[in-house]
Amino acid sequence: MNVPIWKNRSVLLALVGVLQSVILQYTGVSQELWIAIDALLIAVIGAWAVEEGATRIVAGLREFGTLMLKSKK
Repeated sequence: MNVPIWKNRSVLLALVGVLQSVILQYTGVSQELWIAIDALLIAVIGAWAVEEGATRIVAGLREFGTLMLKSKK
């Protein structure tokens, strides 16, 4: 279940966010626009992180339940 950091979609999207912030700030795009894009990227990263965390919790609970059922036999 552990994914290398270079394959983690949240890390890759965060890298995209940093790159777009730097590029848009120094190319003369209005600050309101690139801050809005940053906010959207932060929301998506947060949603992915919550989904990944929930998936890990559920997997852990399933494994715990399987171990408990095996120990009762």
